Amino acid sequence: MPFDPLRRMSSSRRPGRTVCKGAPEAVMGACPVVPEGAGDALHGYAVRGLRVLGVGQRDDAAGAMQLLGLLAFEDPPRHGVVDAVKLCRQAGIHLAMITGDHPKTARAIAREIELALPDSPIVQGDDLPADEAALGELVDHDGIVLARVSPEDKLRIARALQSRGHVVAMTGDGVNDAPALREADIGVAMGEGGTDVAREAADLVLLDDHFATIVAAVRQGRGTFLNARRFLTYHLTDNVAELAPFLVWALSAAHFPLALGVLQILALDLGTDTLPAIGLGAEQPAKRVLRRPPVSGGLLDRTVAVRAFGVLGPTEAVAELGVFVAALFAADGDPVRPGPPVGLCWPPRARPS
Repeated sequence: MPFDPLRRMSSSRRPGRTVCKGAPEAVMGACPVVPEGAGDALHGYAVRGLRVLGVGQRDDAAGAMQLLGLLAFEDPPRHGVVDAVKLCRQAGIHLAMITGDHPKTARAIAREIELALPDSPIVQGDDLPADEAALGELVDHDGIVLARVSPEDKLRIARALQSRGHVVAMTGDGVNDAPALREADIGVAMGEGGTDVAREAADLVLLDDHFATIVAAVRQGRGTFLNARRFLTYHLTDNVAELAPFLVWALSAAHFPLALGVLQILALDLGTDTLPAIGLGAEQPAKRVLRRPPVSGGLLDRTVAVRAFGVLGPTEAVAELGVFVAALFAADGDPVRPGPPVGLCWPPRARPS
């Protein structure tokens, strides 16, 4: 019988006996008699952050499960995880550990990587409320540690956080994690140790299975988004300045000469938009990009619109027209002349006789 998240054990049939392995509580719970000291050994391993596996067997003659022993494995955190956790907090990202391990093991690892805060709660899957609103209120806590959680609980947690307006990124590697990865706004699967089902259900696949890679992706994504906003602000500001001469010319009934022609605007677009756009788009993310809350909304929001149409664009237009008027005064002292009868050129072209 393969591993079952509900049983938390897997069983294998052998001649004359059945051998099982799984969560220590599940294996010990199936044993009528638990050797003295097994509970203390489990506690000692768990508080050290070791992952503990219980092993037992049932003889066909006796018919009762016997605990053979406990296996403790050390799975140390990768280098750079602590720094990645700190960067996430600086970037305004809330973290939660969701694991099927023993609660004390999860607590020890969460404290080792500084994910758990001093007031972070430790909650077991059996204690999660059935109501979605109550579940969302419980798990909406930065640094919370959820232990002995089933795949169904992981899916419910994702939905509960989404109902509270959060953008949820969920990691996973197993077949049972696929529903939660699909439900999350950003499903992140493990590329090295993950299953094919998890990779198919996820939006992103980590090739190195390293949490720090997620932080690097967040930094790159925020930098790309800010670069797109910078270019959009620059482009809209440029468009306001290019539109201003036509607007003044039209409002003056063509008595004010047109400062820019169509070919001049085309030359400006080719000369001033291409290289700055490449520069703004290729700019590397700043180091402080993760030291501020996440930027939400679309590219064209109120801030961009006010800067482009209310501040930068009018300022550039006024400077542009001011230089044009000064040049006309320097030329003949009178920038205002009777408008041309037709066309957009100034002065009017002489008609052939």
